[in-house]
Amino acid sequence: MLEDIFKFSKKITLWGSSNVVNKWVQFRGNAINPNSVTENIHLMEDIVNEMRKDLGIKKTKKGNLIMAFLINDIKEKMKEVKK
Repeated sequence: MLEDIFKFSKKITLWGSSNVVNKWVQFRGNAINPNSVTENIHLMEDIVNEMRKDLGIKKTKKGNLIMAFLINDIKEKMKEVKK
């Protein structure tokens, strides 16, 4: 997984919009803090939505959990984190 994150980081510097890059920097900065899990899930959702916006695709509503495409049990995980 770390290898994928490093590869993505390299690519995003070339093709990511400034909004995507800024959100990615926040995401990476929070990654070392175990208390930032919920915030990072929301940041990843923001990153995906920013990329969709760049492609001319409408953003999804905040909290719509577009991350369910990437994380199979996202709804259960979000409930666990809130406890």
